[in-house]
Amino acid sequence: MAAQKKQRKLQRQIVDAKIEKFSSSNGSRPASGWLKAVRESLGMTTLQLATRLGSSASSVTQLEERERKKTVTLETLERAANALGCDLVYAIVPRSAKSLEDLVHERALANAHETLRRAEHTMRLEAQGTSSETNDKAAERLAAELIFKGSSKIWDESTPKKGRSKS
Repeated sequence: MAAQKKQRKLQRQIVDAKIEKFSSSNGSRPASGWLKAVRESLGMTTLQLATRLGSSASSVTQLEERERKKTVTLETLERAANALGCDLVYAIVPRSAKSLEDLVHERALANAHETLRRAEHTMRLEAQGTSSETNDKAAERLAAELIFKGSSKIWDESTPKKGRSKS
């Protein structure tokens, strides 16, 4: 169990190092999509790219449109990138946190605050409430404990978010 926790932390650190290379881009993609932006920047016509792909100019136009609409497959995108003399770089990067470590800490802290909020409500009903500073310190301790234990509980949602699947 302890070895698994260490391995998970090491894995997060390795993935964080890779993610760091992408964090400055903030996922900003050209409005026309990468394929069209790169193709045009290279001075390549749709017909020239089509020839390299073994397809038609209209297929390239449709491909660029599918990328813009986010309906293109990674396999197709990679083929097009190769035809442009480029590599497809694919990454999933944390949105609000700087790293996966930060993301885990944020989630553990939010989970701890929620757990303590429920307990605090009951305590206040019995006139035994605590200060927000005490609650914050307790939440930090509980978050650290959840992280130390490697608990997946930090990812539990009290109510599923609209539009998210439970998988």
